[in-house]
Amino acid sequence: MISISTNYDCKYQVKEMTEYKFAKKKLFNTQRGKEIKKVLNGYTIGYNLRGKFYSMQRIKTMIEPVEKNICPF
Repeated sequence: MISISTNYDCKYQVKEMTEYKFAKKKLFNTQRGKEIKKVLNGYTIGYNLRGKFYSMQRIKTMIEPVEKNICPF
C-alpha cells in the first residue's frame, strides 16, 4: 500500500466555527480532516458550513487569524 500525505499551514479560522480553517485559498474541516469544496448557489460562490450556505463575502467578515501555539520543547 502506498500512502501520500500533504501538510498545510492554516492561517485563518472562522470565528464561531473554529474547526474550519483556511490554508492557501482552501478551506478545511480540521475535526474530520477533509477539504471543503466551493459551492455555487445561484450566482453566489461560497461554502456549506455545518449544513448551512455561507457566501464568500460573509465568510470574509467572519475570519480571524489562527493563534500560534508556542511549545517550549
